[in-house]
Amino acid sequence: MTSSGHDEEAREAAQHVADSAESWEHGAEKSTAREHLDEGLDAAGVEVSEGEKQRLVDDIKDGHASPIVKEATPED
Repeated sequence: MTSSGHDEEAREAAQHVADSAESWEHGAEKSTAREHLDEGLDAAGVEVSEGEKQRLVDDIKDGHASPIVKEATPED
C-alpha cells in the first residue's frame, strides 16, 4: 500500500476517534476532551499534529460543528 493509502487509513481511524470523543465529550472541559482524544488516537495507533489536535478539541468543546480530521499519519 502506498504512503498516501496508509495516511488515508490513519485519517479515517482518527476521524472515528474524533467522532467518539465528540459524542462522549460534547460540551466537556477542554482537558477532558483532549484526554479522550489522546487516548483514542494512541489506541488507534495514529498521530495528528498538535495544531490539528487543538482544533479538534475546540470543535468538540464548542459543539458548533462536528470535528473533521484533515490529516493524520500512522504511528512510527
